[in-house]
Amino acid sequence: MADPFIDTNIFLDQIKKGSSPQIRQDTNIVVDDREPSAVGGLVALGATVLGATALGRRIPALKKYFSMAKPKTSTIYKPNKDLKVTTDIGEVPTATGQSTELITTSRELIPTGARSRYGEVRDIPFTQGKGYRPQGIGNPLVGSSTYDWVMEAPFEKAPAKDWIRWMERGNQQHPVPMGVLQGVSRRVNPEELTDLNLLVYEGGKPTGGFLKFAADRNMEVSREAILDMVKNSPVNNLQILRLGVRGAPEKEIIKLKQEADDAINAVKAKAGEGGLKDVVKYNESAKLLDERLDDITEKIFNYNQSIPVASLTSVQADLTNLANLNPGNTRLYSDLLKKFNNITGDYNQRAKRVTLPEGNRPTSYYIGKEDYFPVHKNQADYHLAGGENFTEDVIFYKGRLPNVSGGKFKYYDQGAHYVDNEIGFVRYDDLPNPKLGEGRRHLRISELQSDLHSPQFDKDYKKDYFSNRKIPFNQTAMINQLKKERQELVDKIAPYTELGRGISALTKSQQQDLARLNYKISQLDNSAAGALVRSSQIDRTTAGPLYRSFPDYAIKNILRSMAERRINAVSIVPAAMNKSIKMSNYRKIGDDVNYGRMNGKATTLVEGKPKESGDLAVNVKVLKNIAKQYGAKFEMFPMPKSNPQKRFKVIEDIPLKGEKKILYDQGRVHSNKVVDGDPTYENHLGAFDTKKEALDFIKQAERKELIKNTDNVGVIELSPDDPMNYEMVPTLLATDDILQKFLLPMKAYMRVGGLVDKKDIFKSLI
Repeated sequence: MADPFIDTNIFLDQIKKGSSPQIRQDTNIVVDDREPSAVGGLVALGATVLGATALGRRIPALKKYFSMAKPKTSTIYKPNKDLKVTTDIGEVPTATGQSTELITTSRELIPTGARSRYGEVRDIPFTQGKGYRPQGIGNPLVGSSTYDWVMEAPFEKAPAKDWIRWMERGNQQHPVPMGVLQGVSRRVNPEELTDLNLLVYEGGKPTGGFLKFAADRNMEVSREAILDMVKNSPVNNLQILRLGVRGAPEKEIIKLKQEADDAINAVKAKAGEGGLKDVVKYNESAKLLDERLDDITEKIFNYNQSIPVASLTSVQADLTNLANLNPGNTRLYSDLLKKFNNITGDYNQRAKRVTLPEGNRPTSYYIGKEDYFPVHKNQADYHLAGGENFTEDVIFYKGRLPNVSGGKFKYYDQGAHYVDNEIGFVRYDDLPNPKLGEGRRHLRISELQSDLHSPQFDKDYKKDYFSNRKIPFNQTAMINQLKKERQELVDKIAPYTELGRGISALTKSQQQDLARLNYKISQLDNSAAGALVRSSQIDRTTAGPLYRSFPDYAIKNILRSMAERRINAVSIVPAAMNKSIKMSNYRKIGDDVNYGRMNGKATTLVEGKPKESGDLAVNVKVLKNIAKQYGAKFEMFPMPKSNPQKRFKVIEDIPLKGEKKILYDQGRVHSNKVVDGDPTYENHLGAFDTKKEALDFIKQAERKELIKNTDNVGVIELSPDDPMNYEMVPTLLATDDILQKFLLPMKAYMRVGGLVDKKDIFKSLI
């Protein structure tokens, strides 16, 4: 089987030519980041002392603000008969006959004939002007509608109020007018504007953010200032830490153990016929091998650690000893040794020595460890059993949060699962699915979760969650704007200070005008100081990006993974066959809202009682909309519960009693059959080639307490076409040409789906 953990290096022209994407080994190693943190906790300071005090120097942005450029006016005298200049504070006569070139203002007026720059991005939309470039795991989604919409604005510089009106106009579909992406929506999502700290919305109205800040001060804002903010979007700073294993190593090591047992027992049965140098020593070595393989199997079972070198060499030595004691059968032990090395070597290769960016410390389990594994595999209540290629994608903000004390997000109930500043994670696996055709596979998403954002759906946390949504990103944009305004005022003062005779040489009118300018600077400095101190006082924040679009972003990342691994189907595992059964609680409907019933529908409360909603569950709805926009199919389709190609199934019967029975009566959990009068769900724990392997798996799972009651667990033989191998669930089905579309850039902020809005949008490219 091809390596399922490959990364893609694909260019647009490759797709145009119809060539297969060039693939390379997945690195997934995050890079270092030395971004300095902001200092918080300062009290309000007067602008007149901020620049000179130690406290002022502790805030980099303050130092930057008071580090003013030299006046932009010329200091060369050019005599001119015109002794008066009109400024925005009235006529200012010069005392020494200086030229009008000297006394000027730096205020940049809107150029005559200023127009849109949309032509620069029209043919490469949603790429922040960079064009279509190779994308790796660390940056699965690129671009934004906001960048393109700002480029389309008919002015280079305009009052902030005009920019606000322009952005509100952008909250419409605005399809791409021409080119290969003609018809694709360019809607500017208010959530993106909030994450950018460009416009923060509450109740549908802008209540904060850079443009509101500037509009309240009647400032003008340039196009480039806004584009710089888009380039610094927190979404651009997200990374994916991918943890996973290839295949199903716990089942592979069990298969090897059975092969070794069978071979050694066959040799023992013929011991009386000769061929063994020392029967006693052979039996001792065989017993040691069995014990050590048991030990390694236990280590592998939960994927939570690599296998120590000492354990590996011990098994290798045992097999070598057996070969020496049975010299006429060395090929047998050589083959076993080769299989053992392949299984354990491949497993250990998945260990990652990760160098995390500064500000992304590992959470409790990983502290002090050199290797990363999907350690949460043992949380069987959270994911569907029986799969292969188990993977955990961790989406996190790279580095320290700017302007936040401690540089970290604030979580409720529990912290991050993997690393600091984690946004969320996805757990998934895949299996062969003969229903798709020979060699085709089916991806199953068991969990898609954001502990950072989930409190918004819980009434107990809602108030605190939103009160702590203080946007820390792009705070310096406000300071840069204030600094520009201050520079303009300094430029206006320059002619007075260049007169060379002091204030006594100025006329009374000039002295008044100079006092007015100094007062404006003083007021501006106080405003800047207050803004800086406030931005440096964020003690904690829940303002992670994608607070409403996380499912959309996470699923798009999965779609790209599907394309890289040539997988043609993906399903959201319904809560009705997973979490609602294993973690039954009829009083809570959260999992029903996110993962849905067997038909994909959510559960809603009607007069306090749970009923099937008329709408799909959150994650399922995202999947459906993306399928529609990319021209993929979305339908009820058989999803394998374990590998259909392995005939012997380990199945756990879960009687739906007590709370589970209440959920069953409400239509919120799934039943396959009735046992002793109780509706029962068949939970596939694994699939094997032989019954012996299946029984050994049960023994190992019981030792690890993954099976608590063996009375409900049995081994059943099923053919690949047997309906018991499958469950009908909502599924996105993608042909190979659709998979190629998933390799193209997607929009990060589009809750209703992906980039494409109609079926044949990329027909000319594929």
